[in-house]
Amino acid sequence: MKKLICFLMALMLAFSLVACTKVQPPTQPQETNPPEETYPTFVMEIPEIGIEPVVDQNNTRYFNGSLEKAFLLDTAEKLVDYSPLIVAGKCISQENVYHMELHTLSQIEITHVFFGDARIGDVISVIEMGGRDTSGNYDQHMYEEKDFFTGKRLPDDYRIVTGYEGYFPLREGDEVLLFLSETTGFQGELWYVTVDASDGKLYLQESGAYQQPLPSSTDELKFDTEGLQGGTGAPPLGGGTLTITIDQLMALCEEKTQGVGEVVNEEEAPEGASQ
Repeated sequence: MKKLICFLMALMLAFSLVACTKVQPPTQPQETNPPEETYPTFVMEIPEIGIEPVVDQNNTRYFNGSLEKAFLLDTAEKLVDYSPLIVAGKCISQENVYHMELHTLSQIEITHVFFGDARIGDVISVIEMGGRDTSGNYDQHMYEEKDFFTGKRLPDDYRIVTGYEGYFPLREGDEVLLFLSETTGFQGELWYVTVDASDGKLYLQESGAYQQPLPSSTDELKFDTEGLQGGTGAPPLGGGTLTITIDQLMALCEEKTQGVGEVVNEEEAPEGASQ
């Protein structure tokens, strides 16, 4: 009798366990989306350089915009490496060009060719962001500039000067060293731009070297006189300015020319020729 009771209790326990057990449906494979492609970003944070975005001085309003730069060409070696054309020259004329914003188109008469396809005496067109105009002309092409304090419209003869990160376009008569690349003008013309904005433009000094100006809230050119001893200098946005001597530049361009020649020779070598 005891055996029968134990058997019945064990049977009832087994049925209760089966009843409480939830049968799970077969697991379906989960769809997984392929990972999104990610691309490296090269946006550089412009360091704080103490430049006022808007300054009024001598009936002139100076505007300083900001730029996102892909990289900083802060040495002579980097500038030479990235530049298809390197020339020295003089700005002989200019004109304003409006396309989304005010630009300056300068005609540069070449006085020396360090690297690239150009000749002494050639006149090339260099386009820069920013420029100089009257408030009246600027309003016609852009929008009305309001006085930040009174809300009144600026007089038509009030001067407007625009630049970026403390740097402004060339002036007529400037003697400069330019690190350039080609671009297409707004009407399909062949123009040039300085590589990496202001980094590719240096001004002739009395010593014969070329130097980048210090960033400024106005377009008055100021230079780091302590850095006029040559060498690669300090980063242009880091409290000093880049200085390049003619000897240094010629040596770097000679190295670049030899490197280009070696690549060309390898590409042109006939089949079976020893490299």
